[in-house]
Amino acid sequence: MLDLKQFVSRKYLSEYSTRIKPYFLISLVFFLATVLLGFLLADVFKSIGIELLNQIISEVPKQSITATYLFKNNLTVNLIIIAGGFLFSIISTLVIFINGFVIGFTYWIISNPILFMLYILPHGIFELTATILSFGVSLMITRIVCRLIRGIFNKESTIKKEYDNSKLLITDILFSIFFIIILLLLAAFIEAYLTVPLANFFMRFF
Repeated sequence: MLDLKQFVSRKYLSEYSTRIKPYFLISLVFFLATVLLGFLLADVFKSIGIELLNQIISEVPKQSITATYLFKNNLTVNLIIIAGGFLFSIISTLVIFINGFVIGFTYWIISNPILFMLYILPHGIFELTATILSFGVSLMITRIVCRLIRGIFNKESTIKKEYDNSKLLITDILFSIFFIIILLLLAAFIEAYLTVPLANFFMRFF
């Protein structure tokens, strides 16, 4: 059984941050690369970028957006990214690529770093961290899947042995998902009730 009591252990949290670091850094680098591509290739793929933005805008409800709506929407996307790990993170990579490309393309359209940061940064810090971590979790799941496959086809190993070797990684995945949910709750509240008022306030000084 997985010892979920580890979650409250300072020792576990310290070791968890070390173990999760490579996955998070790979996810971060890939995400930033897609954002950069979205910005640098915006003029080339202008029609595609505009179509993606229109699609996103069309899915936004006409009535006032609540924190509950934002949380459910973002949670769905992040769960898709995480679940993609069972399919070797192919779908996860595609979702991250689209998200990063749209952000880079949006920055190119706005072409105002202050405006962009004021309306994105307050909630984006939490939302994007959750998304990047979700991709890292997807990679972790893919690693477990590969281990289990090795347990089937490698005569020197078994599924049980590979599962036992992955128990700590599974615990890290569960804790990461818990942390992702907390980040998305914070992001949804900030985006729904604080981002626009704060941005409008500070924009008066520019």
